[in-house]
Amino acid sequence: MATKRSTSRQKSASSSRKTRSTQTSRSASVSRGRASSVKSDKTRLSKSRGSQRNQLSSSKQRSELLQRAGVRSNKSSNKSYQHRTGSSRNRNTRKITMISAMSVIAWIAIVLIAGWMVLRYLPAGMDAQYPFTYLIALIPLLAVPLVIIGIFAIATKNTAQIWVTTILLVIHMLWSLTFYLPMPPAITTVLGSPQQTIESTVSSSQTAHSDSPTPTLTVMTANVMRGRADTSVIMHTIKHEHVDVLAVQEVNDKFVQQLHDNGILQELGFEQLGEKTNHDNAGFNALWSRYPVSQTGAELLKNMGSNTPWMTINVANHLVRIISTHPYSPHRSLKQWHSDISALQQVTTDSDVPSIVMGDLNSSTFHGTFRSVVDAGLVDSSLEIHHGPHTTFPSSWAFVPPLIEIDHVLHTRELRAIDMKTVKIPRTDHRALVTTITWK
Repeated sequence: MATKRSTSRQKSASSSRKTRSTQTSRSASVSRGRASSVKSDKTRLSKSRGSQRNQLSSSKQRSELLQRAGVRSNKSSNKSYQHRTGSSRNRNTRKITMISAMSVIAWIAIVLIAGWMVLRYLPAGMDAQYPFTYLIALIPLLAVPLVIIGIFAIATKNTAQIWVTTILLVIHMLWSLTFYLPMPPAITTVLGSPQQTIESTVSSSQTAHSDSPTPTLTVMTANVMRGRADTSVIMHTIKHEHVDVLAVQEVNDKFVQQLHDNGILQELGFEQLGEKTNHDNAGFNALWSRYPVSQTGAELLKNMGSNTPWMTINVANHLVRIISTHPYSPHRSLKQWHSDISALQQVTTDSDVPSIVMGDLNSSTFHGTFRSVVDAGLVDSSLEIHHGPHTTFPSSWAFVPPLIEIDHVLHTRELRAIDMKTVKIPRTDHRALVTTITWK
C-alpha cells in the first residue's frame, strides 16, 4: 500500500512538475510572444517614425527644391526680362543712332544741293569752269533728291530740315514756272532767268498755220549724232509736220547722200552745207529750205567749233535769215564753248533782217553764258510759248525720257514762236525740235 501510495505520489508529483513545466513554458512562450510583440511594435513604431522622418525630410527637401526652383525660375524670368529689356533698349539705341546718322547725311546733302543751286547765278564766263558747266546743266534734276530728303524730314519730324527743303523746293519750282508763266523783269532778275517781254508771249490757243494774214514758218532742228540718225524718219517728220526749214548738226557726206536718196530736195529744194574743217564739232552743219533763197553762205560766224551755214529766205514777201549752229561741246574745250555761245549775240546786230538761230547749243537757261545771249536780244522759243521745258537730251536711253534742254530755237524780237514740240529720231541721242514761228 505504501508502495502504491508512493508511486501515486511520484506520478502526481511528476504530473504536477509537467504541469508546472508546461505552465512555465507557456508563460515563457507568452512572455516571449509578448516580448516579440513588443519588439515588433517597437520596430513598427521605429519604422513608422523613420518613415515619418523620411517623409518629413523628403517634404522638406521637396519644399527646398521647390523654393530653389522658384528662385531659379524667378532668376531665369528676371534674366529673361532683363534680356528682353536690354535687347529692346539696344534696338532703340541702334534705331536712334541710325536716324541720327541719316539726319547728318541729309544735312550734308542739303548743304551740297543748296551750293549746287547757287551755281545758277554764276555770270557768263564763270560758268565755263570745270565742273561747273556740267553741274549747272543738271540743276533741273535736283528736285528729285530734295523731295526724297523732304519726305525723310517729315517722317523723322525734323522741323529744321522740313523748312530748309521746302524753301529750296519753292525756289526750284519758281525757276520751273518761268517755262509756264510770263514773268516781269523784276522777278526774272531775282530768279536768274532770261528776260521776257509781254509782247513776245502768246496764248496757248494760237496754233501753227493760223488764219492770221502774217505768214508762219515751221522749222526743224536735229543733232543727227555723227550722221547716224534715221533719215527716213526725218523725211516722214518733214512731211507730217509740214516743215519748211530743216537745220541739222553733226552731219557727214554719207548722211547728206542718204537724205538725197530719201527725196529731201523734192520737199526742201534749197540746200546750204557748212564747210568741213579739221576742228568740226563731230561733223558739219547744214540747212534745207522750202522757200526761195535770196542770200546764202557757208560761214556766218567766225572761229566757231563748226561752220554756221546761213540763208535768207523769202516767205510770202517776208524776209528771214536762218542759221544752223553747233557751239563747241564743253568736254572738248570749255573756253571754246563759252566763246561759241557768246558769238551768237552778233546775230542781233549784224543784220536788219529778222533771224532764227537753231541747233544743239550745248547749254540751257541755267547757264549764265546762254542767258547773256538771250538778254542781248534773242528770244528762246521754249520759254516764249510757256508750254513747259522741251527736254531733248539724252534721247537714246530706253526707259528714261530726255532730262535736259540743250537744243534751242532762238529768234530776234521781230518774230514770235506760237508752237513747239519734240520728235524722237532713231539712232541719235537728241530729240528734234519742230517750232512754228510767225511775224509780229
